[in-house]
Amino acid sequence: MRIDKRAQRIPCTGCRYCMPCPFGVDIPGLFKAYNRCAAAKSTGRFLKESGDIPAAARPAACRACGKCARVCPQHIGIPEEMAKLRALEEKLREK
Repeated sequence: MRIDKRAQRIPCTGCRYCMPCPFGVDIPGLFKAYNRCAAAKSTGRFLKESGDIPAAARPAACRACGKCARVCPQHIGIPEEMAKLRALEEKLREK
């Protein structure tokens, strides 16, 4: 699956201000994995790139509490990005 040309990388710097997530989501790790895929222009690699992240720390664990977004110096809408990553994971697992 190719990333649409309009697709953007998530502007996460890995500062970890968003951590710890109260629900255990590895926010910087997931964003890093996604950004590697975006750089390669292949979201199909997302499951492989994020494969070292335990299931309990993946996008499905996000409850959109917003704690992370309130402290993000990059002003990333983290709950919205996690929803997108969750949808991407689900789509890739269907294949």
